[in-house]
Amino acid sequence: AEYMGHEGGLREELAPARLKHLLEFADRNQDGYLTRQEFLDFMMGKITTDDETEVVHIEQARQKLKKGFRSRVANVPMKEALVSDDRISTYTNVMAEDGYIPVFIPVISLAELAVFIYYCIDMKTIGLTEPVPIQSPLIFAPKLHEQAWRFISYLLIHAGLEHIIANLLFQLVVGILLEIVHGPIRMMVIYFAGVIAGSLATAVLDPNVYLCGASAGVYALLAAYFANIIMNWSEMNWVMRLVRLSCLAIYAVVDFGTALYRRYSGAEAPTAYMAHVFGAIAGFLVGIVILRNIKKKLHEQVLFWIALCIYIIMDVVIVCIYIGMRYRND
Repeated sequence: AEYMGHEGGLREELAPARLKHLLEFADRNQDGYLTRQEFLDFMMGKITTDDETEVVHIEQARQKLKKGFRSRVANVPMKEALVSDDRISTYTNVMAEDGYIPVFIPVISLAELAVFIYYCIDMKTIGLTEPVPIQSPLIFAPKLHEQAWRFISYLLIHAGLEHIIANLLFQLVVGILLEIVHGPIRMMVIYFAGVIAGSLATAVLDPNVYLCGASAGVYALLAAYFANIIMNWSEMNWVMRLVRLSCLAIYAVVDFGTALYRRYSGAEAPTAYMAHVFGAIAGFLVGIVILRNIKKKLHEQVLFWIALCIYIIMDVVIVCIYIGMRYRND
């Protein structure tokens, strides 16, 4: 920048306004100084348009916002229960630098809550096990499997306060922690993989029951959390992770036991429990495949391919059996 002001320099060939514009254009970070790299980029033609400069400014603003979120919120779950040796510092630093703002889990949770409130108002009832909107176009119902959207939409329907509170609680606690570290796209893939696996398994193995609630997606998140610990075991404080896993296991046992009881207790509209099982299997396998792995070891790479193959085979087998059942019934 100094060269442009000397006698014989560019100042003699350019009008002051034009020179000022060029200097501002070359100053990519708009800090009032022209660094060596900025000058070289300008002279080599790497800076071409005002649109490119605007894109840079937008990206800088986005990174500033994201960094602020990381420093205030994301680092809490990322650094929780981590000790300060080199291995664990690597996990902490990488995750904290690349943390995400949770979007998917809050949005899907709000959608489920909104649908529950709608049916409470529509059916004029609310309780621990009510309402149960059996006639809803969203619920996964026997003899209506040809309505393909029900294989996914059933996650929005919940049978009472007990059902939705438990699902939302663990969905938010586990899901947001995972989403901060692994991002909304991965969470969406895992969640819907569990939901679809749950409905497909129910259609094949227990086709005469109703299926409602986000339990398959929640179990997919719980299993993905377990997969995350396995893939990053040496980078984490296993004692605290074991404590948390124990809490999640207690929830899974109680919830699954309740589902079994409701299935075989002679309820008017028995609900399925196979969705819990296959939602968890899908969440674990997909989690092994797509969740971030800080330090890939040989056995973890082998586990990646094993999980991918098992998931593909499981889906193909279930789909083929379901198609065969439909064809036979027709």
